[in-house]
Order: sequence, then structure tokens, then C-alpha cells
Amino acid sequence: MACDVPTNAEQDINNLAVSLRHLLEEQRTAGREGDFARVVRLGELADAVVARIVRQGGEVPATLESLRRDLKGAYDELVLILRAEQVDVQGRLRQLRRVKRTLGVYKTDHRS
Repeated sequence: MACDVPTNAEQDINNLAVSLRHLLEEQRTAGREGDFARVVRLGELADAVVARIVRQGGEVPATLESLRRDLKGAYDELVLILRAEQVDVQGRLRQLRRVKRTLGVYKTDHRS
């Protein structure tokens, strides 16, 4: 006879997965707002939740497949936000290096 009532372990995993989804949603919001210090803080909390899920078996039960898809979607979007920010930061660093080189050339040209 199949039992549709979740066990304590399944309920714990479910609660952790819901908590992780909430943290990922907060990270996405912080990333969209450009608050990357908050993204990092929330990431540390999310890492702790993931570690607890792993300690409990590491799998979200198949009965929670939609939650699993939500987690993957939230994580994928967060990765895209962070990659876009990384590209932006790299572009700004290149621009800063060009300005620094230009100033260095200007400084040496006008010392004579």
C-alpha cells in the first residue's frame, strides 16, 4: 500500500527546498538591483541550506518535481545576472586600464 503522507525526512527536505527557493529569489532581486554585497550574504545562507539538504540525502523527492524545476530556474537566472555583471565589471576594468595608460603617457610626455 502506497503512503501519500510525507515522512519527516521528506518534510524536512521540502522545508529546506522551499527555504532555498526563497533565498534564490531574494538573490535574484538583489542582483537585479545591483546589491551584490547582499547577493553574497544570501549566497552564504543558501550554501548552508544546500549543505543541510546534502546531509539529508541530497535529493528533493520526485513528488516535489515542480519545486525542483523552480530551484533550477531561479539558480539559472541568478547565474545569468551574475555573468552579466561580471562582463560589465570586466569592461569597466578595461576602460580604467586604458585611462591609466593614457595618463601615464601624458605624464611622461609633459615632464621634459
